[in-house]
Parts: sequence; structure tokens; C-alpha cells
Amino acid sequence: VDIDALDKMQAINPLELALQEKENKMTLASDSVIATLHNVQDALRDELYKMTNENTLLLQNIGELSERQVFLEKKLNESQQSVAKDKYLKKEENDYLAQQAENKEFKRFSNVIKCQETQMNKLKNEIRLLRRKGGHIYGPVCSV
Repeated sequence: VDIDALDKMQAINPLELALQEKENKMTLASDSVIATLHNVQDALRDELYKMTNENTLLLQNIGELSERQVFLEKKLNESQQSVAKDKYLKKEENDYLAQQAENKEFKRFSNVIKCQETQMNKLKNEIRLLRRKGGHIYGPVCSV
């Protein structure tokens, strides 16, 4: 039995032909829309891939910049601590120098005072000696 021959022998219904034709047109239109949507989907997938790569590069750059920032902040903190330490050391050095100068001045004044004390003791001894001899210790008094 030949099926194709049987199909050809069947009576063709005009409504059936119209429906078949409408179905074929809709299938072609749907295929066209589906092909367009597949093209759009491919384009969007490519754009997504490009943006993902671009964002990956930007995130890597942000990571590198963050590391650089941490490094620079660390150096800045170290330099600030160094400056503070230098100021402290300079203050200590200045305090030490001031203390040395003060000590030197104190010793000089001590020597002056000792010399004056020695001179005063010598004068006291001389006054005692003059008193024993009966001499006048004070200068003559002038009355006017």
C-alpha cells in the first residue's frame, strides 16, 4: 500500500489548505522571530562576557590600588612615628644640653661663692689680727 498515493487520492478540503497555509506562514514567522531572538541572545551573551572581563580587570586594579594604599599608609605612619621620635629625641637632647649648661653655670657660681667665702674669711682673720694689735678696724670717722 502506497501511502503517498493514498494521500494524493484524498479529496482536498479548501479549509484544510487554508489552515495548512496559515500554519506554514506562522511557522516561518516564528522561525524568523526565534532566529532574531537567538542573534540578540548571542549578542547579549558576548556583551555580558566583555563586561565580565572588564569588571574583572577593574576589580584586580582595585585590589592592587588597595594594596598600594595600605603600603603607603604604613609608610606614612612609620614616617610620622619617626618624626615624633626625632622630636622627642631632639627634646631630650635639648633638655640634656640645657641641663649641662645649667650644671656648668651652677659650678661656676659655686666657684665664685667659694672664692668670695675665702676672701671673706681672709678679711675676718685680718680684722681679728688688727683688733689684737689695737689697730683701728674702721676708717677714721669724720665729723663735720
